[in-house]
Amino acid sequence: MKTPVIIPAYNEELNIKTTLDSLPADLVEPYVMVNGSTDKTAQIAELTGAKVFNLIEQGRLPAVQDGLRQIGKWTREPPLIIDADTRY
Repeated sequence: MKTPVIIPAYNEELNIKTTLDSLPADLVEPYVMVNGSTDKTAQIAELTGAKVFNLIEQGRLPAVQDGLRQIGKWTREPPLIIDADTRY
């Protein structure tokens, strides 16, 4: 079972691909919570294979809360929460 990773993202088109590419694909399942972005963050994340959710409400906390609700439908594994501009 892969570890779910919640990634709140707002206008991170310059960073999201590098962040997602740095994650070990065999160990994690990324969930990108795009909240109100006006750039191509969602499209780029989808192209990398991440599960992408477009949210209306902006802010890190609403993105994390919705991410927890979403992953709770598929797994009981404890999630990691990371920033969209972090390299691992």
